[in-house]
Amino acid sequence: MRSTRSNSPTTKALPTGRALVRLQGAVLLEVVLALGLFVAAAAVVSASLNASLESVDRLRLNLHAVNLAVSVLSELQLGTRAVETGSGPQPFEPPFEQWGWEVFLTPLEGLGGI
Repeated sequence: MRSTRSNSPTTKALPTGRALVRLQGAVLLEVVLALGLFVAAAAVVSASLNASLESVDRLRLNLHAVNLAVSVLSELQLGTRAVETGSGPQPFEPPFEQWGWEVFLTPLEGLGGI
């Protein structure tokens, strides 16, 4: 006895005509939307990375300025650098010539003659 079932896999009919055009249009729309989402996500990541790099650079410059200020204050306390009032901004020696410093002296009041 022979079985009425065939051993071959069943095949489905592929869409034709308008159904095929709609399917292709849906796939194209999905690809365009995915590409748009990817570009938006890349823009957000790029902007946040740029902001982080600018923040790191600003922190580095602030730390450098604080270190130079501590050096000047230490030299003034030790007497190795003279206090010159009214002489305007003074440049640092190389390699820090793009930085400058200036001393402002103000009298203290209410300390009982100290």
